[in-house]
Amino acid sequence: MSSSIIGIDIRHGAVHIASVDARLGGKTVTACASVPLNTQDDLAPVLTAALAPLAEIFNFANTTCAVTLPPNHAYYRNLKLPIGKKEKIRQILPFELESSLATPVDSLQIDFHVSPHPTPNGQYPIVTVAVEDEALTVFKTALEEAGIKDNSITIGAWPLAYWLAQNCPPDQSCLLLDADPPFWTLYHLAPKEIKWVRGFRLPQHPDKLQQQIAREVQATWTACQAQELVPLIQPDRLYLNSLDPGLLGETIALTPTQNCPVMPIQSDQILKSDTYPQDWQPVEMNNALALALSQHQGAPLIEFGSRGWKFDRFLEKQRPRLIQLAALTGIVLLLAIGNLWVENHFAKRQLSHLDQQIENHFTSSFPDVKKVVAPHRQMVSKVAELKKELGQNQTVGRNVRVVDILYSISEALPSPLKVRFSSTAIGPEMMTLDGKADSFKTVDQVKEHLDNIPWVRTATIAAAKMNRSGKEVNFKLRLNFNTKAS
Repeated sequence: MSSSIIGIDIRHGAVHIASVDARLGGKTVTACASVPLNTQDDLAPVLTAALAPLAEIFNFANTTCAVTLPPNHAYYRNLKLPIGKKEKIRQILPFELESSLATPVDSLQIDFHVSPHPTPNGQYPIVTVAVEDEALTVFKTALEEAGIKDNSITIGAWPLAYWLAQNCPPDQSCLLLDADPPFWTLYHLAPKEIKWVRGFRLPQHPDKLQQQIAREVQATWTACQAQELVPLIQPDRLYLNSLDPGLLGETIALTPTQNCPVMPIQSDQILKSDTYPQDWQPVEMNNALALALSQHQGAPLIEFGSRGWKFDRFLEKQRPRLIQLAALTGIVLLLAIGNLWVENHFAKRQLSHLDQQIENHFTSSFPDVKKVVAPHRQMVSKVAELKKELGQNQTVGRNVRVVDILYSISEALPSPLKVRFSSTAIGPEMMTLDGKADSFKTVDQVKEHLDNIPWVRTATIAAAKMNRSGKEVNFKLRLNFNTKAS
């Protein structure tokens, strides 16, 4: 599984492209290219023409692309605000910048980087970068015509500065001077943080260029130190990102008494790899490489691109947490599945125990059944057979229930008869019924109906007498059981 991203570094006179492939085994640079760019003509068609021949080689349309704009299109401002929340900063930032910019704020796209470390008086250092809408539209149009869509757009050497800041040793600081003549950008870097940025333009005087650069760097450093309540950590080196690594010599004077070593940037400081393309030129490709790597890590760069890519960056940045969440979710699912399995196992055991109890009850009730398959259905069938057998045998035995006898008597008597039984006594061969009827005739009718029951051998009126009220007859009937099958 791999994920590729292309870093496109647009400079004043050229476009540098680096393609990085990220695999489980690490990151490798798979291709690179540099094409000249004539900035004297209309920028959009020139940029499209420069990128068009490379569209098929790098497969812009199907690969994630990240782009840096030339630094001369940026307005850098370094502020300090008493708030550190990005939502609040974004609301008040246009009002803070309005007085310091010649261009109307409503015609600018603004992004910023806020330091997580406030000053002793509670102020948060903020580096703001603004780009004109018109210039941004020109670049986006040119990129889309070259097949580059939904891309991330940042500015200048910000990716390189970010990457160097990530590798800055603790309790140290350094400077980065990015050269894109006639525009130069100076970054002050602390561990994992870009402290401030200043861009300046220098006239083209090759014989005095080194002195001009040294003067601007010294003036910038002195001015920034004067604004700080706490003295800044002195930079122990100045990185130079320039096509001419020997432009400033070996050292540069930050103050009249302090010199700072000048160090060119090597690609190994950005990506430790033994395999670079044969045409790899570190002085040209370092920023494009840093851009691609920063985007792979979801680095919080200055952003002027599409919102969709920000979501991809968010996913990339949150990948470790998402992996942890996925692992935790997997563990929870495994525990849930295990719990269900355990519950199912014990439920089966309990069900098996109940089935065994049912079978035991069934076999004890019906010992003649040799094989039990469906106890409930077999028990219903056996009970039905017993009832049928009871009716066919026309006998009464010890196993006949009293309720069945009384039910048979109630079924034998028609409903018009006005009779009421008050007590009964049942023996092994006979039973007696005590009750009341509305007349002697009714008693005779009850006796006749009971005499017709199959299991009754004889029905006899043992006693019949009118009660004192003269309205009812108290009677006693004796029923002799037919204990032999007919």
